[in-house]
Amino acid sequence: MASSPHYLTAGAKPFFHRGSSVGCLCLHGFAAAPAEVRWLADHLVQQLGWTVYAPRLAGHGTQERDLIRTRWQDWYATALDGYEILRQQCEHVFIAGFSMGGMLALKLASEVSVDGVAVLSAPLWFDRSQVRLVQLLHPFFPMWNIEHDQALAQAILDEQQARQEPVIGRTHYKRWATSAIDQVHQLAQVACECAPRIACPSVLIYGARDELALPAHMDYLAQQIGSSVVQTHLIPECDHVLTQNCHHPHVFQQVEAFFRQHLTA
Repeated sequence: MASSPHYLTAGAKPFFHRGSSVGCLCLHGFAAAPAEVRWLADHLVQQLGWTVYAPRLAGHGTQERDLIRTRWQDWYATALDGYEILRQQCEHVFIAGFSMGGMLALKLASEVSVDGVAVLSAPLWFDRSQVRLVQLLHPFFPMWNIEHDQALAQAILDEQQARQEPVIGRTHYKRWATSAIDQVHQLAQVACECAPRIACPSVLIYGARDELALPAHMDYLAQQIGSSVVQTHLIPECDHVLTQNCHHPHVFQQVEAFFRQHLTA
């Protein structure tokens, strides 16, 4: 029997813009899609004229159950492929990663040559009891229903309308695979272990009201990164989704300013 057609969801297509000889890899978060970092990519194109690439991480932007069979190594392989695409075309390469994309950015920056890395709201550890609960529930509940921020969803719809772009809302799975949540936990440990090997200029941007990627995560990471250049920015009155909430213009300006400074250097 033939399999059903498999389509990408709205906002899931990778985004590539050919610009200058400076490139930036933009990595989205867990259970999301490239649209989550599209506004950041657009900002770098408009303000700097760079080449930017926002890939779709494995298992994302298709069907919720596709995450069941993915591992953190699959997400990292997608990020590494994206880096190689930019490296073949650009003299300088930067990385910007949001949430789980920030974890991937940390590992990538520890292993390849980059001019700078921006880590946005990357959680580094989780409550151990919750991690254990997810591991225990996985055989019985392969999918986990997630509560979503309706105010954020409406704000994204309003912004998309104001930008006169397709009004698709937040590109995020409504249910998460419990096995994939465990993979995120493993990736967070890997990111922490990689931090001392990062030698490139690094900027860490977190929200003061983020209940997932806590300000303490930013402080810890700032101490662990091996680079001699580490900047931190804690955005007041701001929660987790820095790339799409009402504070995103300020966040993008911080990323842009840091990249400008270290491209010149």
